[in-house]
Amino acid sequence: MQLGVSGTAVSPYLFLDKRRHGEKNAISEVEDKDVVVKQVVKISISAMEYKHFQNTGEVSDDMEQTFLLTNQLSISLDLALNLQGPFKIESAKTMTIPHPNYKNPSKEGWNTERGRLFRLPPNESVEVSVSFQPKVTPLSDGTRDDIDESKDMKLDAAGRLKIKYSTGQEQFIEMKGELLRPLVAIQPSSYHYGMCHVEDDQDIIVYVNNPTLVQANYKIVHIPEIKSKRQRMILDPDNELNKEHFDDPSAFVFSEYEGSQQGPTLPLPSSGFCLPDDKNRKRVDPVFTKSNMSLTWRSGDPRDLEFGEKLRKVNKVNPRHPRAITVKFKPHLDKRYRSRFRFEVEEGSGFDVVFSGRGTYIEHGKKNAPPHV
Repeated sequence: MQLGVSGTAVSPYLFLDKRRHGEKNAISEVEDKDVVVKQVVKISISAMEYKHFQNTGEVSDDMEQTFLLTNQLSISLDLALNLQGPFKIESAKTMTIPHPNYKNPSKEGWNTERGRLFRLPPNESVEVSVSFQPKVTPLSDGTRDDIDESKDMKLDAAGRLKIKYSTGQEQFIEMKGELLRPLVAIQPSSYHYGMCHVEDDQDIIVYVNNPTLVQANYKIVHIPEIKSKRQRMILDPDNELNKEHFDDPSAFVFSEYEGSQQGPTLPLPSSGFCLPDDKNRKRVDPVFTKSNMSLTWRSGDPRDLEFGEKLRKVNKVNPRHPRAITVKFKPHLDKRYRSRFRFEVEEGSGFDVVFSGRGTYIEHGKKNAPPHV
């Protein structure tokens, strides 16, 4: 009697599935083509989340990625999991019977790196949760101008999950992590109010923009002027901005001194500037009504909001709209004022703005020209 025997060599392989155990057999709206992903796992976190992890030791949901490794072959697989790079296996769970030596991984001679042992029968899977824990270099606190903060605004890291089988073969899943820091940009970055009476005030609206993908928490602080030890050479001494100025932060009043701005910021629906005043338009019964010519115009109705308040209300409805901050110039003396302020961003890069203006006691002085494009 003759007995024919044939065999087929099968290479061990685990299928990467981005659904969890609870979603594996459930009816979901996720199409099959979206379930099959490349052998790459990517984790993106913000600097604030990582700071919270350093202070409390708690891993947030954004710092962790969970996925399934499924055995779609017709044979059982003995394997060990090892992670390389700034990543950590938070948990690895399976519904099958544990490996006989899962508590003593060193007993398996092929498990030279002492990884977590699993024995997966056909169509079974292991759920792996991986966290991204990079080594972050300290960022400048914004008080030194000689540090190039742009180099540290994004940190990219790479690693890989090594799956070693009892047959000696290996499979790798690439791990990519990125840590993002926020920054803000203020428009306009400098503004000159011109001449203003000490019993009056003038205002301007600045916009807080955040071009990054993470939320920026900021606070506004005054940066004192540092007097030069050597006399400067002024090329244009008659220019108003080249005159001697008084650094008094109390002359510039902000509508708020701290806040947050989500990003990326949407474009401005209006630049906030006014159209030039139409001198030729009829004052009585014009063909077309005249548009608003003042940023602080009110209709007389106490329920009507000032322009900056309207924009801040829009920002509360949609936090991705630029945040509008009203800055009032209230001089106290007959002097030229100029002050620098910094929007310091938590775990991010700040932005400097400069405001200047001139106070006067003269009541019949020439007024500033109206805002124009």
